[in-house]
Amino acid sequence: MAAPPPIPPQNPPPGQPQPPFAEYASYADPRSYARYSRSYARWLRAQQRAQRRSHCHRSLLGPLLLITIGVVALMANLHLLDMSSFWSFYHSYWPLLLIILGLLLAVEALVVHAQHSALRVGCGTVLLMMVLVALGVATAFSHMQNWTLLRSQLRALNDAQMWQFFGQRHEARQILTLPIPAHGTLIVDNKAGNITIRSSADAQMHVTLDKSVYAGSDADAQRKLDALQPLTETSGNTTTLRIPSNFSSSVELTLNLPASVALQAQVQEGGIDIAGRTAAVTAETHFGNVTVEDVTGPVQVSIQAGNATVQNITGPITLHGQAGEFTLTNIHGAATLDGEFFGNLHVQQVAGALRYHSSRTSMALASVPGTLTLDPADLKGDGITGPVEITTRAKDITLSALNGPLNLHNSDGSVQVTAAHAPAAMEIDNTNGNITLLLPADARFSVEATANGGKVQSDFPLNVQTSGADETAHGTVNGGGPTLHLTAYKDNVTLKKE
Repeated sequence: MAAPPPIPPQNPPPGQPQPPFAEYASYADPRSYARYSRSYARWLRAQQRAQRRSHCHRSLLGPLLLITIGVVALMANLHLLDMSSFWSFYHSYWPLLLIILGLLLAVEALVVHAQHSALRVGCGTVLLMMVLVALGVATAFSHMQNWTLLRSQLRALNDAQMWQFFGQRHEARQILTLPIPAHGTLIVDNKAGNITIRSSADAQMHVTLDKSVYAGSDADAQRKLDALQPLTETSGNTTTLRIPSNFSSSVELTLNLPASVALQAQVQEGGIDIAGRTAAVTAETHFGNVTVEDVTGPVQVSIQAGNATVQNITGPITLHGQAGEFTLTNIHGAATLDGEFFGNLHVQQVAGALRYHSSRTSMALASVPGTLTLDPADLKGDGITGPVEITTRAKDITLSALNGPLNLHNSDGSVQVTAAHAPAAMEIDNTNGNITLLLPADARFSVEATANGGKVQSDFPLNVQTSGADETAHGTVNGGGPTLHLTAYKDNVTLKKE
């Protein structure tokens, strides 16, 4: 039998693990010797780990990340930080977090190496970094997706294929004529199916229900069709028409009623089409398109997934929710749009004030006699009237025939503005993008222009000064007038004559 290894010291240095060897004083038994050898090897490994840890410094990244997350959460709870803006910023610039963390690790490693030691990053810190990276990827992916389109595709798949598993399609039509107060209010609630509302030639409400169910037998189909009976309730001048919901069923609802009846139409899955009203209109759908036209009263539209078209409205219009394509034409009142718009926004001939707000863009315009279009990459206005206030990012902005003052803030996109006649006061700042201003040759104005990291070019006589990589320009043109404040960060400012 091989000679046993030397017994380690019985009194290890302070703080080191105690060797459990006292019980193996005798080595005559091979099994005792084997247990001793394994215990001795474990003791040596523990000694080596303790020695390595004594020469390692734990990274400060973990505490710094926790402090940063705590500060952000506290500011959000105190309403000092807009979380929608924060996530919009984070989805674009989260890779900067990796750069900062990498630089901090490099600096820590150099400092520790100079002290003849090693840097140790804990598993908790690594896990926290992975979570932050996953959040960045998730938010970036979320902003790139057109969820309205995806949901539309899924719904189309359901409509075309899903219900076929529940049997054949059966249809039935029901026609009703009901009384309704001429100047009352009608509430329409349909769970699944489109709602179409038009004016009637008499004082009655004419209801047409085109029912559709999927069933495995005629008896089952008839039972489901009979269950889709409309429920009506009248309280004062308010009439409620409610369509029951059944699994694998839908009702296409067509109403003809006096134009003076105010409407509140809501549907879970289906579109709403309303025309020819002289009273207030409210349309709400969770999944479907909305069309409202030829209404002389106020209009409110709420939509979660779908497109919206509103035109020929005398009163004010309010839209909130989420929409794909949105068209607003010939509005005599004010228009307020609040929500997320994933497709194109087209606005034409809005006589009142226009206000638009989303997580990416905010606008306030006095009116839009011409046109205004907005898509994920561009914002274009032709013949809009100020005061105009626009705050956005990552868009190429083109404003033509602008009338009135302008306050514009943009980043990561170009800005080009053409004044209709004599320019009004303007304040334009743009980061990572050019500013181009086209003015009549005889226009009267003053200029304060700055190009940080760029150049100022002008067809008008201005005093241009250079300081390092920056250029500034100021002066009065044709005797002076409203002041144009133009600031471009990391790009150029150009003033041209029309």
